[in-house]
Amino acid sequence: MTDDELERLVHAAISPVEPKEPRSDVWPALVTRLDAPPGWQWIDLGLAAAVLGALVLFPEWAALLAYHF
Repeated sequence: MTDDELERLVHAAISPVEPKEPRSDVWPALVTRLDAPPGWQWIDLGLAAAVLGALVLFPEWAALLAYHF
């Protein structure tokens, strides 16, 4: 199979995509999001609770945790 045959087969199998314009300009929304102060997310709070829970169950891990920070 040559490159030309492969290109013809790909063009026959896949319909062309028409370019579409975005519904609105996304740049102002991006700037607003970047300017907003970072806040706590659920994953942050969950990880902090998991670490605290592990330290309550296994207090000897405190030295290991302190070593990494």
